[in-house]
Amino acid sequence: MSHCPPVARTIGTVPLRRPISRVSRQGSNKLGEAEENVVRGVRLAPVAVGTAFKRVARTRQLLKHASGALDLARARHKAGSSSVVELSDAQVNQTNAALALANAEYDARIQMAVLDFQAGSLR
Repeated sequence: MSHCPPVARTIGTVPLRRPISRVSRQGSNKLGEAEENVVRGVRLAPVAVGTAFKRVARTRQLLKHASGALDLARARHKAGSSSVVELSDAQVNQTNAALALANAEYDARIQMAVLDFQAGSLR
């Protein structure tokens, strides 16, 4: 007498049903992973906001220094003690610093929105 698997349980090698305990374990594992992701997000969001605001402060300082360097380059160029290349470089540096500040402020706003979302206060 040969033993064949029941037709109700398999067709070929594909099982039709999984045991309920295995399905519930998989569901609880996924739920646990989702909970861990939420907790991680809530913990990391304030850190990301702090980092973003530090970046804003650093780039604001960079812009201040680049603007000062541009003022000096203009004065030197006007006095004839520097070339137009030095003035042009100072202008490029000041423009790049202004763009970096705009990007840092934008990133800080994004991180604030992420924090609001993680805290559940985003409408």
